[in-house]
Amino acid sequence: MGGKIEIDGLASLKILRLVSTGISGFPDAIDKLSRLEKLDLHECKILQLLAQSFSKLPSLQHFDLISCDKLQSLPELPACLIALGVTCLHRTLPQLSHLILLKRLGVVGCRSLESMLELPSGILELFVQDCDELKELPSLSNLEFLTKLTIDSCSELTEIKGPEALKYLAQLTVSRCGKLSNLYGLEHLESLRSLWLRMFSKSDDALCPVADDTVQVRGLNKLKNLEELRLGDCQSLVRPDLSQLTRLKQLSICECQNLVEVKGLERLKNLEKLDMEGCSSIEALPDLSGFDNLKDLNIKGCCKLCDVQGLQKVAKVEK
Repeated sequence: MGGKIEIDGLASLKILRLVSTGISGFPDAIDKLSRLEKLDLHECKILQLLAQSFSKLPSLQHFDLISCDKLQSLPELPACLIALGVTCLHRTLPQLSHLILLKRLGVVGCRSLESMLELPSGILELFVQDCDELKELPSLSNLEFLTKLTIDSCSELTEIKGPEALKYLAQLTVSRCGKLSNLYGLEHLESLRSLWLRMFSKSDDALCPVADDTVQVRGLNKLKNLEELRLGDCQSLVRPDLSQLTRLKQLSICECQNLVEVKGLERLKNLEKLDMEGCSSIEALPDLSGFDNLKDLNIKGCCKLCDVQGLQKVAKVEK
């Protein structure tokens, strides 16, 4: 059993944090909080409905509804929002394209969500996680200013449309999306600095591969501005060519058990960290004595590696 917040006498309130409380609702007169800029309802576990008057909050910029697991749906939202995080039970999110000031959007734990409508074109950061029924995202082609994109644990997602238009994208993470079989358009992401791809979903006790084990990472070798690359659990990865990624500072290729060779690894002289943990099929690494910046090397579980030259120059080695 929860309660409602009383707003009488709070007309000057700018920040309201009700994280992990038993709040169950708000009065229809919530719009009287005309100066409210930030409302944090994170982990309000019994909150089910929000008054439609939320759309009339003229100053609200930051609105956090993540982990509100019983929230039935979103009301119409005020156009002044800059940051929005949401968890709800509805099968589709309401139209958000009118939020022309929105810069950060997090959609987390929406277990029943099947689709999303067109997103505001000014978004800089988009985070979608634990949306078990989400089959498709809206095309990303209109998000020309997007700089950070994270898609994690969306087990029904089969395609990401329009990434080739994201000319300012600097950080891309795609993890544990078990039905996603390819990523087209990577070669167009000239601003990309950090890329993390993990193509397996993880159960409680085992790694479960994608259905046909044919993950395709096309255009990887054209990302010449990349500084961080992390590839995990990609069993179709055998001989990736990284010879053009000479700006890489951090390279992590972990639990890729069919990996035999990393082509061009000897050219990555700017590497500061090299993590190859669990790559049980790889047999050789280049002489590390020429890697003057390398400080951290992890070759744990690389059971076929017998002779690694230049180890004495690496400040930290985990074997």
